[in-house]
Amino acid sequence: MHNKLDRIFFYILLPFIYAIGILPLPLLYLKSYFFSFVLQYIIGYRKKVVYTNLKNAFPEKNEKEIKRIARKYYLHLSDLIFETLKSFFISKKQLNAHCNYDKPFVEYMKPNKSLIVMLSHLGNWEWANLYMSIHSPYKVVVVYKKISNRFFDDFLIKKRSRFGSVLVEMNHIAKYMLTHKNEKIFYVFLCDQTPLPKNAHWELFFNQETPFLRGAAVLAQKMNFSLLYGSTEKNKRGHYSFYTKMMVDLPNSTDEKNILHTFIENLESDIRKQPEIWLWSHKRWKHKKSSL
Repeated sequence: MHNKLDRIFFYILLPFIYAIGILPLPLLYLKSYFFSFVLQYIIGYRKKVVYTNLKNAFPEKNEKEIKRIARKYYLHLSDLIFETLKSFFISKKQLNAHCNYDKPFVEYMKPNKSLIVMLSHLGNWEWANLYMSIHSPYKVVVVYKKISNRFFDDFLIKKRSRFGSVLVEMNHIAKYMLTHKNEKIFYVFLCDQTPLPKNAHWELFFNQETPFLRGAAVLAQKMNFSLLYGSTEKNKRGHYSFYTKMMVDLPNSTDEKNILHTFIENLESDIRKQPEIWLWSHKRWKHKKSSL
């Protein structure tokens, strides 16, 4: 019964996904102005979460500054929704016109060694993965979390991998790495998602004890794969610059906590530069270390 309902829900939404996704980006951005207003002022989508997160993260900012960031965030969130729908149909030429990358990936690659790129929900991570797939001289493997509706899950895998990347479910990535240990692969991890608190690495992030996923750091040490920090700058609406830098060249020469600390330090620094392009509507601080 559940499977049947998933199928019905998927096929009801599919025409809307296509109807929006095939529209030109300039038209989508016009629609996004209106939709951002609806999100913030009519629906009030996670308004309390957004404002609470911003106030706790930036205690030095006054109410006017918080409201300004929130308003810019809702516009970015609206843009992101439309850009994500567009990403299912966007061409390589269109993507190249809207994105750029600061450094060839090949400069980081070592003989018979893969790399792990630690990304976050900053800017547009969907476009970052697609753009990386186009320009990487090596296989790109994106680690993802499976969603419960298998019809949407299959659809997303197909669309996200259409430029050559491979999607591997997070529970299977360790086995995949061992099986392909002699290949040169760029592994892409989104590392700012909320993990189960008991298995997490806890660290001060925007003035609050915050749990972080350990997987990328643990696997980097196990495989001795170099770790890159990946980030995004939003130059203007629909235009992103992606960059990476060497974070830990030899993971076996340091400890897991130091790897994660370096990632978190870089991430907070980048968010402070453009706070409106991070995912503030996510309940990032719902878990408390004191409750463990």
